[in-house]
Amino acid sequence: AKEIVSEQFGFECDVQFMGEVILSNENPIVQMMEQELKNAAEKNKPQGPKLLKFSFKANGLPFVPDSMEIIYGKPIKGDITPLCEINESSGRISVWGDVFKIESRDMKSGKGRIYSIYFTDYTSSNVLKMVLNMEDIAPIERIKKGDTLVIAGEASFDKYDKEVNIRGNHIARVKKLKREDKCEHKRVELHAHTKMSSMDGLVTAEDLVKTAARFGHKAIAITDHGVVQAFPEAASAAKAAAKSGNPIKILYGVEGYLVNDKIPAVAGASAAGIDDTLIVFDLETTGLSAANDRIIEIGAVKIKGGEVIDEFDIFVDPEQTLSDEIVKLTNITDKMLEG
Repeated sequence: AKEIVSEQFGFECDVQFMGEVILSNENPIVQMMEQELKNAAEKNKPQGPKLLKFSFKANGLPFVPDSMEIIYGKPIKGDITPLCEINESSGRISVWGDVFKIESRDMKSGKGRIYSIYFTDYTSSNVLKMVLNMEDIAPIERIKKGDTLVIAGEASFDKYDKEVNIRGNHIARVKKLKREDKCEHKRVELHAHTKMSSMDGLVTAEDLVKTAARFGHKAIAITDHGVVQAFPEAASAAKAAAKSGNPIKILYGVEGYLVNDKIPAVAGASAAGIDDTLIVFDLETTGLSAANDRIIEIGAVKIKGGEVIDEFDIFVDPEQTLSDEIVKLTNITDKMLEG
């Protein structure tokens, strides 16, 4: 009541209700208070981006209609050029792409920031270069990995990067149409490879599981080439999918290889389960020989029930000088190992 008096009449005072107060929906005071609360909630409700009709020709492009949001500059006009057709003489062009990497660095003067935004339209990839004063960077800071952008700018040869990139003048964000599985009876993929399959996988286990769950698939099998490193990521993705209302079962597999069964392939086998308390450790060494080289770092985590509950990391002085190759490989220097 104090806030309502302040807002309605412009001064503050203490409000006390004396005697018996009966609140009901028919009470005009209650109705006024409820309306004020609704107005305040609506006023403070976060406003989403203003979506506009396309100002460019979007024929055949995988965009949700009327989903354009101006990020920088003005609405983009004209036709969209595929990235595979861009060269140093293209000049002013309009392109689109999904952002897969963003880099930025401040100028030495501290007065501006240089952005390199990597994007692809799946015919090719390119880099959007933006050089902005600090007071102008806010719109570009809103661009995130995974965004779909439509860009109007100038394609030219960058003497610093030694390649053709695009200097952006106008940038819009659009919503991309997502692929769907509309089959009545959903499939279950029994042979999926992640990027852990050397030379035969490009997708992460997280993206693979997330996509299958969004499609409505009830299960998916991870069968990488001779490795099981994708299992923890797949398990975490399945938990996240279940929380979002798209439960999916992971079928843990591997594409194995035949070995000489007369030669022991496993040493130190354990009956411990995957949910027991485990120590997972990694070593950095002075070389690649287990017989002749020495340990320079020990890193370890303690895992219980699939969750990291403790961590350990320590440097070890090998009492010898590291080679340039090992310093480059491990980012560990002799100075870091002293003592």
